[in-house]
Amino acid sequence: MSLRNSPSRGRIHSLAVIATAFIFVLHMYVGVYESASFYQQIPMIGTWSTESKSRVETDDTKRATRKHSMREIVPEPVPRPLIETLVTGQNVTGDVAWLLNMAVLGFSKCGTSFMMRYLGRHEEIAMLTDGEHCELTRRNEDSALIKSLMDGLPSGKIARGLKCPIHLESPRAMQSFSRYFPNTKIIVGVRHPVLWFESFYNYRHRDGKTQLLPAQELIGKCADLGPFEKVASVCTEGAKFHEPLARLGKTNMQSTDERQYFSADAQNVSDTDAFSGMKDLRNFLQVTKPFQPMVVEPKRLHDGTRIDICDPEYNHLREVLVDTGVKASRWIRRFFVHAEGVTVSSPKFLDQVLAKWEEDPCEERRAEKSSAPSP
Repeated sequence: MSLRNSPSRGRIHSLAVIATAFIFVLHMYVGVYESASFYQQIPMIGTWSTESKSRVETDDTKRATRKHSMREIVPEPVPRPLIETLVTGQNVTGDVAWLLNMAVLGFSKCGTSFMMRYLGRHEEIAMLTDGEHCELTRRNEDSALIKSLMDGLPSGKIARGLKCPIHLESPRAMQSFSRYFPNTKIIVGVRHPVLWFESFYNYRHRDGKTQLLPAQELIGKCADLGPFEKVASVCTEGAKFHEPLARLGKTNMQSTDERQYFSADAQNVSDTDAFSGMKDLRNFLQVTKPFQPMVVEPKRLHDGTRIDICDPEYNHLREVLVDTGVKASRWIRRFFVHAEGVTVSSPKFLDQVLAKWEEDPCEERRAEKSSAPSP
C-alpha cells in the first residue's frame, strides 16, 4: 500500500513534531586494551496533534522556529470511568484519549529508557516504568494497554506516559495510536547509524538470549538475513530512522528530490542549547514547573562487549551505515524539520548533530584515543 495514497495517512498526519537536541547519553566503549567513554549527543523529536497541512522548504540552512497551536491535555473525566466502560473483551470501546498524554517511541538504543526515567522524575508526570508497553504493535492487545494505563498510573490531574522503542516501525501501531490517542505528544530518539548499530549489536550479544551472526553478515533487511535468534532486529536496515518518520505523513513524499532518500519499498509502504531544549520540552509537554537539569547516567562497563565497529574488518559495514546516515540526515534536515507542524529546538545544534551522520564517527573516536593521556 502506497504511503502517499494510504487511507490511514491522514490520521497519522495529525501528529505534528518538535525536534530538540539536548540529550546527552553516555555510551561506554571497551577496546581490546583499554576503555574510554564517549558522549553521543542524541537529537530528540517529539510530536503533538494538529490538523495542519504539510509543507516543505528546501533551504538547508533555514530552520522552522514558528509556534503551533497545541490542544490542551485531555483531562481525566469525573467521575473516573470504570475499565468496563472502556474495553469489551479485546476491543477498545470507550474514549481513552485522556489516559495517555505523552509517549517515548522509537528507536532501540536511542535513549528511550533514559527519557522515560527523566520524565518520570517530574512531579507533574507519571510514566509506566514496569517495562516497555508495545501492545499496539501486536494484534488483539489494544485492550491490554488500556488496562495497564488504568492500573499502572495514578488518577487525578497528572500527565501520563509510556515508552515503546519499536512503535514507529509498526504501521498498525501508529494507526491505532492515532485512533485512540490523537492528542498525545510523542518523543523520538535517533542516533548516528554507525554508533547505533555497534551499541545495539553489543547489547543483544550481552543479553545472552541470542546467538547473533557476525556483524559483517547483518547488512540488509533483518527478515532476509535469518531467524530472529540469529538477527534479533540488528541489521543495517534498522538504521533507516527516516523511513518510520516519513510514515507520520508530515511531508508529501511526491517530489523526486525528496524520494531520492528512500528505497523503493519505503516509497510504497504505507550549552545554551541545553537550556533552550529543556524550556521547549516543558512547553511541549505543557507542564508548569521546570525540569531538573539532565544528568548523564553512568553505565556499567561490560568485559563481554562483542565488537569495536572501528576495527578494519567492519569497514564495509560502516560504509553501508554511513550511506544510510547521509540519506537520513539530508531528508530530516531538508524536509522533515521544515514540514508544517514541526518545530525545532536549538536548530543550529540539531543541524550540526545530524550533519555528523554523513561522516564516519571512527575518525573522531581514533582522534580521541590518540590524544588521551597514557595510563
